[in-house]
Amino acid sequence: MGLIGWLVFFFLLALFFYVLSRVSQQARYTIKHAIYFAVVFIISCCVILDAILHMKRSHENAQVLKRVTKLLRVKRLLGIQYSIEGEEILDDCESPRIYISNHQSSLDMLGISLIWPRRTVLMAKRSLKYVPVFGLSAWLVETIFIDRVKKEKAKKVLDKTVKKIKDERLSLWMFPEGTRNHKGSMLPFRKGAFHLALDAQIPIVPIVFSPYTFYDKKVWKFKDGSVKLTVMDPISTEGMTSEDIDDLMSSVRDKMLGVYSRGLVPSDGRSFTRIS
Repeated sequence: MGLIGWLVFFFLLALFFYVLSRVSQQARYTIKHAIYFAVVFIISCCVILDAILHMKRSHENAQVLKRVTKLLRVKRLLGIQYSIEGEEILDDCESPRIYISNHQSSLDMLGISLIWPRRTVLMAKRSLKYVPVFGLSAWLVETIFIDRVKKEKAKKVLDKTVKKIKDERLSLWMFPEGTRNHKGSMLPFRKGAFHLALDAQIPIVPIVFSPYTFYDKKVWKFKDGSVKLTVMDPISTEGMTSEDIDDLMSSVRDKMLGVYSRGLVPSDGRSFTRIS
């Protein structure tokens, strides 16, 4: 088969999948998921290549995430329009912070990649370290893997993380719910992120992903839609102790729930920028 023949074949194949995705919700879900995993694979490969070129394992390698994700044009590939409110808050990357966000799906990684703050590392569950290609790319950007089941090991990881944050003046991104939540709203928060913030005496910056109304894993729904990322004002922990942790955690969760329930509506006086 010549070049023209292959081009015609791929055109007809793409046309077939496009038509199929329009007539079947299950087919659209499957096709979009396949595209999503292909995007993650490409981004991961670019991170690995960047680390090889710089010949080092460093949080700085994560900056390729934003460039590649924007280049891939997520809106065209998956039909998801991302926008961000309060992006200027992320510009201050010299002072260590704890970024926390709600966690609805693995799709969160696309939004995180589009706004990834400089000098920041991610804390993730240990099992992700062994996902082919993705796990290697995560390790190369200094992702901190934690085994939540083994409490003693988790405590040691948290202690080392506090030291790393202080010594290298890095920020940390965590999911206080501890796991994905497909049911809307937010799960109860775990204390890990708040212990770290109090131990290091650094501010907490909540980031809220709007509800994924276009996506439902249970019924195989994956339509076109919009995701708004709201970066909230930093919350100081200066002078707080472990005795304040419950009140702090409850207050932060309530504020994030308020933003989450507001959905895609911009706040008065805040910037609202489309990023894909």
